[in-house]
Amino acid sequence: MFRSLVKSLAILATLSVAIPYASAFVCNFIGGWPQTKNRFRRAFNPRKVYSLNYALLQKLMIALRYAPLYFQWRRFYKKAGPHIVVKDIPYGRNDKMLDIYFPYSHSSNEKASYPVVLFVYGGAWGSGDKDMYGLLCHNVSNKLNVIVCCPNLSIYPQGYVDDMIQDVVDSVSWTFDNIRSLGGNRNKIMLVGHSSGAHLCAMTVLELLHDELVQTGSSQKEPVLARSIRFEEQHFTGRHASGDNSRQEKLDTLEVSSASSGSFCVVNDTDEKGAASTDFNNAASMFEVLNLQNNGEHEAVEVDTTAGGELLKSDGCSEEGNEEQEREEEEDDDNDSVVTVQRKGSDPPPTLTDLCKCIKAVIGLAGVYNIADHFVHESGRGLEDISSMARAMYGQEHFDRFSPAYIVKNLSRSVSLPKFVFLHGTEDYVVPLTSTTKFGDALTDIFADVSVRIIPMCDHYELCLDLMDSKRKYYDSVMEVLLDTTKRVFN
Repeated sequence: MFRSLVKSLAILATLSVAIPYASAFVCNFIGGWPQTKNRFRRAFNPRKVYSLNYALLQKLMIALRYAPLYFQWRRFYKKAGPHIVVKDIPYGRNDKMLDIYFPYSHSSNEKASYPVVLFVYGGAWGSGDKDMYGLLCHNVSNKLNVIVCCPNLSIYPQGYVDDMIQDVVDSVSWTFDNIRSLGGNRNKIMLVGHSSGAHLCAMTVLELLHDELVQTGSSQKEPVLARSIRFEEQHFTGRHASGDNSRQEKLDTLEVSSASSGSFCVVNDTDEKGAASTDFNNAASMFEVLNLQNNGEHEAVEVDTTAGGELLKSDGCSEEGNEEQEREEEEDDDNDSVVTVQRKGSDPPPTLTDLCKCIKAVIGLAGVYNIADHFVHESGRGLEDISSMARAMYGQEHFDRFSPAYIVKNLSRSVSLPKFVFLHGTEDYVVPLTSTTKFGDALTDIFADVSVRIIPMCDHYELCLDLMDSKRKYYDSVMEVLLDTTKRVFN
């Protein structure tokens, strides 16, 4: 009896150690080992191992919970006809595809000019596919009576974060060029992103502001942000290598730029600089907590519409730097900027400012806006080394230049930004609520028009995936915010 008990305890103790460490080994083997000197010691640290296994159990529970929805969206996307969605339209420099979803009223009203929602999916910059979000895009299209564009992205290791931002910029440019022929209004575009997709939407807007920042003389307060990542034309061919050599080649092209939004240099294919409104007298910041009612509707419990903050001073762009940049552009006909806009045909290409002005609002669902903060959060869950985030950002030394919350703090409040609406659930353990509130505060400090909606008891996945089925718990709460924003910015 005693021997059997001891034997059982020994087996249990062995399994409680063997299984977690085996899981940690597999995860690091697939996702990548820590890029440190003592990588095995770090990978098999007991706290890290058990934190990682707990995160894996959470992931497994999410997969089981949404398994029925998986078969639902697969069946929908496979059977959806061209009157609902036009699939696999090529776009952009990275040879990606996008889908266009139409509302039911589109077929009976050919002369209508529908607003456009561009949905950018999440997936930690390393997973996801447009096919997964067909149901979501279909529901949004009909509920909001808009055309929805859903592009595929150059997720890691196909590309890095700048490639993904380029994809979003290219999809906006494609929409601007082509959506009128499909019944859309190219001057009424709204970006909606979930998780890492929300990060890409925010970065896209900041990059499209480049022309205005140059024109108005707005710049960052810290000289370090003047550095930019610039790439040769081969960057846009889509032939990406995922190895360290490709990454090092990109990092070796670091140069100094006299004007950038703080992440990398953005130069348009034309020298034209579009003027944009800088009137923010009516800007407002709104923080709300949404309570679910029995009928599925939400109620604004707490509202603060005051927008305050001191004026952030900027030193402006140096004349010498601008002259040097102009000489470089004259000497080099090939535009090697990481985010550029090209357009076929005889019509002149839209400026970056043109594209930014057509974006009327950005809605971020549980977004990541400070990469350094999120890396700390991932470390607490044991995921920082197997996550694709740090690698997609070129390593920790480049976190700030790809963090919208950091970039915004160094902008003047005269810059023209679209309306920002953020949603976040209180039960989100994947991306903490502070990610949204801190970015909202940073935007408020420069007098941007910001609304932060907090949904009690909602987690990271429910905030987005519940939009796929009108019977799900948070469908009405989230969709109502999207509908309200659409009415405000498009009417």
